[in-house]
Amino acid sequence: MKTIFITTIAIVILMSAITPVMAMKGYWTNNSHSPTGLRSYHLFLDGTYPSYVERNVKLLNQNLSVCLEFRNYTEPFVCHHINESEIPKTNDSILDVGYFVVSDKLNETAATACLQLGYHNWHICNGQTIDANSAYGDTKILEHMAPTYDDVWVNDACITYHHLKEGTPEFHECEEGLS
Repeated sequence: MKTIFITTIAIVILMSAITPVMAMKGYWTNNSHSPTGLRSYHLFLDGTYPSYVERNVKLLNQNLSVCLEFRNYTEPFVCHHINESEIPKTNDSILDVGYFVVSDKLNETAATACLQLGYHNWHICNGQTIDANSAYGDTKILEHMAPTYDDVWVNDACITYHHLKEGTPEFHECEEGLS
């Protein structure tokens, strides 16, 4: 009886120590080194603008995150919030977002870089897969933030200036007219 009880306690202790490791999907770091069994993806944002440029840029920059995702999974593996202060003060800049580290068992051809915006909880992937065989290796530049800034401008204009509710036919017409 003592042996069963001690064995049960040992299993519970081991499971509580292993569970966080098994549950971890990955992590973000500014260090290029990835431990054995893990793979890092270096991501950049191209076409960023500082928040003082326009209202739509500020709306987007306030709650901007970059995520590493893998097709066949419903949620991002790793996301990293970008503080407004990290965005270069020069228009149309490239921002080094850092390294996203995940298990090397994941299918590298399914890796996708995405944006999460606090603005209306938008999630934008645009099918930008990471080509591990490119000249840049596991580096991905998320290109052309300008269309995203433009999308926020259109959406905000229809809501703020035209006082339309999202999802209505009038709102859709407004978006089409301003796009």
